[in-house]
Amino acid sequence: MSSPNVVEVSPIDSIYQLTPSVNEHWLLSKNGTAIDSLLVDFQDYNNPAMQKYAELTEPFQQALVVIEINKNLSDDWSFYGNGIEYIQALDNCNYNLISKVSADKKALILKITNVGKTNSFNPNPNDNLDNVIEVETVNPQLGLEVKFRYIAQFVDPTSATQKIIMSQDPGMIIRRPPNPM
Repeated sequence: MSSPNVVEVSPIDSIYQLTPSVNEHWLLSKNGTAIDSLLVDFQDYNNPAMQKYAELTEPFQQALVVIEINKNLSDDWSFYGNGIEYIQALDNCNYNLISKVSADKKALILKITNVGKTNSFNPNPNDNLDNVIEVETVNPQLGLEVKFRYIAQFVDPTSATQKIIMSQDPGMIIRRPPNPM
């Protein structure tokens, strides 16, 4: 049992396994259970005494997620570059996502920080990038997707050729309870 004078901090929130493939959908799983997408849900404080500090502490909250290449695969697979390629961040500009690949290139660490209240915007800010647009807040109850693909290197054992392969879009939702309207 912990002493009330000890602050215990878990350095990693979750560890997932990624099973890449040259020509099939990549499988993301946790403890052997397949996962369609990740939801990183930053919560406000339930304790009223702590709630008064919610806005002040939001920029310091973070989630650390580790994604390992499935250990049952041969050594032919490793993460490539920074491990991910952004496709788009739909409507959500209140986060920072940093990726780092381990020295052996078998693990990808995602650090998500500084998540403000999430909102969805209309029109989509990615539409018609040649124009300045005015956006309005819509659908504030939904979490918002950050789309990216995992990037891995595959060394074909039959020919010793190196291939860079990208996954299908795995989907990730990062959110905090919405702003009151």
